[in-house]
Amino acid sequence: MPNHQKTVVIDSFKGLNNVLRPESTSPDYLKEVDNINIDKSGRLSKRKGYTLEDEGNYSALWSNDTYTLCYAVKDGDLIEINSDLSTSLIRANVGNIDISFEEVNNVVYYTSQSVNGIIENGVNRTWGMETPSLLPTLSASLGGLKEGSYQVSYTYVDSEGNESGSNVASVISVNNNTGISVGVAVPTDPRVVSYRVYCSTPNGTVLYFYQEADIGVDISITNTSLLSSPLKMFNLSPAPLGSIVKYYRGRLYISDGETLWFSQPNQYELFQLDSDYVQLPHEIIELMPVEDGIWIGSDHLYYLSGVTPESFKLSLKERIEIVSGTASYLSGSYILLENTPIGYKWLVTSNLGIFALFNKGVVINLTATNLSLDRAISGTSVFLQDEGMNQYLSILNKSDEANNSVIGDVVTTSVIRNGITIS
Repeated sequence: MPNHQKTVVIDSFKGLNNVLRPESTSPDYLKEVDNINIDKSGRLSKRKGYTLEDEGNYSALWSNDTYTLCYAVKDGDLIEINSDLSTSLIRANVGNIDISFEEVNNVVYYTSQSVNGIIENGVNRTWGMETPSLLPTLSASLGGLKEGSYQVSYTYVDSEGNESGSNVASVISVNNNTGISVGVAVPTDPRVVSYRVYCSTPNGTVLYFYQEADIGVDISITNTSLLSSPLKMFNLSPAPLGSIVKYYRGRLYISDGETLWFSQPNQYELFQLDSDYVQLPHEIIELMPVEDGIWIGSDHLYYLSGVTPESFKLSLKERIEIVSGTASYLSGSYILLENTPIGYKWLVTSNLGIFALFNKGVVINLTATNLSLDRAISGTSVFLQDEGMNQYLSILNKSDEANNSVIGDVVTTSVIRNGITIS
């Protein structure tokens, strides 16, 4: 009688394993899969298909956590995609560019290397008012000032009372019983409706608020008894351009090359560019804030611990190469691992697998034992919940060839479902 091979019964699958050779892999691991889901029980099912909803050259796509807002760049225009999949123009001719978005208090901030702005109630506006480009023009007039040297500066103000930064002060020396007539530059920002004048005491170094007037109305400084609160807007600017914007503990952070700018606390339209930044050793390609720090993907994976810029400490965590565009934020309840911190987390793809990033600088490679990824230069990702499964979908661009895209055999999709990895 011939000897038959032993029958192997597989009730469930553990997922993909392309690290070990086939002969060294347990039968309950898959070696190749195509459009397959694996649920918590290890059962296989076909993944859902897709339907073409719109055609065009899309270069950016973003939605907020509650899925009430969705913005995209289509054919070089910044648009809003409405719930019925119709579109509304937000800003024309931004170019076929990638844009980073962040929502804070129902206001959406966006930035790229060439444009930035704010979307509020579906309307686009500038991110911060222009800082006065010219010094105030000062001349002696009638008044009751004491003899001395006076410093004078001014800021712009919009209809809601938001104030711009100020430039360096002009200086004038006057005699007793003299006033100072102040001339200001006409703003180009249509939001500006008025301006505020600040002045020092005679021979003083601190500037104080003197008076506010509508654009086109002149102000004369005649009495220092009217001086009140000190100037706090000196050398502040609108938001700089950058590749990524993220919110962390009362500030907005913008990355531009190796530089990480941060806004004034709870004033997201004001930045002090000569001092308020963190310098990284290499280009920043991902920003991933958690409760007590910011994960930074650069030449390696870094953790910027601390709750304020004054307390920041930068440490190297993993010598891995993060794939730009693959970071996905998720609630802490979706990954429950023993001896790991609670709180929300990030999933991100690297050249050595898919990593989970926690607060307190804890990082775990979720795929080290069974998944090997090809090196990728960029990608995109999304975290999904479908039919009881939590899914992290990462689409990787593995080549810098001009014809590479997210369609075709040059693209790899890596999916983690309930702790099970398939590709």
